[in-house]
This record gives sequence, structure tokens and C-alpha cells, in this order.
Amino acid sequence: MGGLLGHHPLPLLQGIPNITFLSLGCRIKTGLDPCHLMLGMAAQDLEPTHPHIQDLAKPIAMLQKARTGGVKMEKFRRMAN
Repeated sequence: MGGLLGHHPLPLLQGIPNITFLSLGCRIKTGLDPCHLMLGMAAQDLEPTHPHIQDLAKPIAMLQKARTGGVKMEKFRRMAN
């Protein structure tokens, strides 16, 4: 997949997680939604990180709802603080 390869060596070789928005070319190749990020991490870090990723589900859903007009941004800001 070309450019995607550059995002994976750091997490795999040094154990440092890497989160990226990706380049436009990578987004076009993969069909990623504009709201999605790419996370690279070592396999042994996945289990302890998983609950924290699940904790993001509610704020992400709220952002998606706000993006489509389902929730007023002011309400979201109040809930975030």
C-alpha cells in the first residue's frame, strides 16, 4: 500500500504507538473516512489499551452526531468540560 508502510515500523520495532491522520493518497487508496485515524501499536500493547479505546466510543458518537446536526455543539462542549 505504499505510504502506509511508513507508519508501522516505529510501533513494531521500538514499541512506540503511532497515531496518524494519513496522507491524502493513503486515504484515497484505503477509502478511509475523513474522521478516521490510523493507529499502529505492538501486539502486546493491544490488550491493556483496548478498554481505553472502548472508552472513546461515547465521545466519538457524540462528535459524529454533532457533525450531522443531531446534537448542538454547545451541548457537546458543556458535556466535555
